[in-house]
Amino acid sequence: MDLQSMKILLVDDAKNMRIISRNLLRQIGFANIEEATDGEMALLKLRESKYSLVISDTDLGSGISGIELFKQIRADRQLKSLAFILIVDTEFSKRDFLAAGDTGPSSYIGRPFNADSLKSKIVSVLGEF
Repeated sequence: MDLQSMKILLVDDAKNMRIISRNLLRQIGFANIEEATDGEMALLKLRESKYSLVISDTDLGSGISGIELFKQIRADRQLKSLAFILIVDTEFSKRDFLAAGDTGPSSYIGRPFNADSLKSKIVSVLGEF
């Protein structure tokens, strides 16, 4: 798996969180990282280009939530198999995770996280690299 060519979509409404997550992804070795500030922008990007992985915060401010973004991806015939990691905070519960649907996101990671824990989650959904 070539980390340099793998395309990741990072979805978060908080600029500082996108910067932190982008830097962690770069530490792991990913270089092709695109960003979306909300669920609607993410869906547009996903329909315009091919991605290997989506990493999305649950709380995207106004508009659709990270869980709703996930549900729309799984309902889309062309996107439904896309690997998806949900970033959760301390207020997120197992019930919220299950509310995402029977299939649920590929994985989720709690904030705060570091490069090692993020890499572990990515390996769990994409395989060893």
